[in-house]
Amino acid sequence: MKVRYFEKRGNTWADFRINGDRKRMDTGAPWGDQKGAEAAMPRLIAKAMQEQQEGTSRAAALSNGPSSRTVAVMHEGPSLKDAFKLGMKVREQWIASKDKKTIGQTFEAIVASTDKLTMESPCGILTRDFVRELRAVWLKAPGKRQGTTLSHSTINHRLSLLSALLEVCDLPPHTVKHLSTKGRNRKRRVSDAEVGAMQGWLRGSKKKGAESMCALITLGLEVGARQSELLDLDWRDVRGDEVTFRETKNGETRTVPLSPVAHAVLEARRSLTAPFSDLDQDRVTALWDEARRGIGLQDDTEFVFHALRHEFGSRLSDKGESAFTIMVLMGHADISTTQVYVKASMGALRRAVGAAPPADSVSAN
Repeated sequence: MKVRYFEKRGNTWADFRINGDRKRMDTGAPWGDQKGAEAAMPRLIAKAMQEQQEGTSRAAALSNGPSSRTVAVMHEGPSLKDAFKLGMKVREQWIASKDKKTIGQTFEAIVASTDKLTMESPCGILTRDFVRELRAVWLKAPGKRQGTTLSHSTINHRLSLLSALLEVCDLPPHTVKHLSTKGRNRKRRVSDAEVGAMQGWLRGSKKKGAESMCALITLGLEVGARQSELLDLDWRDVRGDEVTFRETKNGETRTVPLSPVAHAVLEARRSLTAPFSDLDQDRVTALWDEARRGIGLQDDTEFVFHALRHEFGSRLSDKGESAFTIMVLMGHADISTTQVYVKASMGALRRAVGAAPPADSVSAN
């Protein structure tokens, strides 16, 4: 039997499976006392097997009555609110998180997503079937922008939070699988020609907000900021050749230098109350989609506004900037996130190994 030991509340806990059911139990040994933890395993395994047998018997009895297993466990465990408070005190990842606000918002969004949950609902309600129903609801729920649904990444964050609540309450995990986040492995690069085509189409369309959208695209590529960070900018955040982003994803303020191009674009918009006060997320989404169709890229699912941020990081990588520098400029919490974004071009790879360019790119003398 494979056993994983981990620290929780100063003690050594064991993570193992009994006939496919995952168990997490306190060995009673202080953290670091490996021998004590191993000595406790026979007792824990016996207890887990007994609990499993009792659970099977209860389920069989309940199947013949008016209530299901889900109803039977609805009164088990502390309330969701109390479980969340406990998690913020004992769960190491949450204690160390620099973005506790987002954790709280995710919890509140879960409770608000269905009329079957309240803050006082017991954690025992979070069975596999119940959480699968929740996931189905979330897949159809509206996203941040008009015409979109919640991203798989957002749904996975919610599933992880529910797992954490069950863990701190010592209740069985819900075991609902996470959704694929294939988009995070986006490999597409954005060319200057594509940016020029998008901006050319926008200017020719004369649609409301088209000129501002062109400026936003330029800033996205020159500064590498998230769309929401650019839209939330205030003039107090633009000082000389620096810009400060305050409403960031990880909750930290980030100040970065402006390139000459980015500085010129912002200065040209000084007549507005804020750099992009004439745009909002819905308008940006609509204009991007129309322009994408206009230049024939409507079927390219990776050609999204966020790709500009990826391209910013990749171009810095092409120039030989360190991963740490790119991480700071992009405002990532750790370097592993930066690695997801940055894609080196073939030209940069060739230069790195001293390889000659392909024959068809060499001009004949």
